Amino acid sequence: MVPLPPSGGAVCIDRVEVPVSAFDELRAVVASQCDGAGQVSDGADPSLPVTFVKACEAGAYCTERGKRLCSPKEWSLACNRTAVDPSMSCNVGQPAFKAQAASLSCVSAEGAVDLVGNVWEWVCDGADCVVVGGDASSPGDLTVGALCALRDDSFAQSTLESNYVGFRCCRSQGVPGG
Repeated sequence: MVPLPPSGGAVCIDRVEVPVSAFDELRAVVASQCDGAGQVSDGADPSLPVTFVKACEAGAYCTERGKRLCSPKEWSLACNRTAVDPSMSCNVGQPAFKAQAASLSCVSAEGAVDLVGNVWEWVCDGADCVVVGGDASSPGDLTVGALCALRDDSFAQSTLESNYVGFRCCRSQGVPGG
């Protein structure tokens, strides 16, 4: 995890999107909390970001790891600290997503990788969840700010899942499960 500015570490965000291999470790627990675990990247390369994940599954995974889903504000703060040319450094304008941290040059000032592009990511503010950040097929000619502002409101219904939606977790320091 890496700290979010200007919190000085009061809130941290996962460095990379949750990979299939890590999600598989908790698949049974997540399924028991979310009325099944859906497709959840069945048969996918274990190094790829987990996809086909609903907001409940993402939230349950984060909780089991002592974390939580990032809020839209936290995620946006981290994303907007990506100081690169997305068309040159990030997985945008491409036909497929890549293994976690494959775009090591697409990194925020604090070290969070692939907040721009690769796979959409679940964020929640209470029960209100949405996917943000675009994916590999997002236009490569957009700025970091424009990519960070992307949200797919068709996923405002948190029971949806897709082969291009994943997540990462956040944690508040000093708050159990925070």
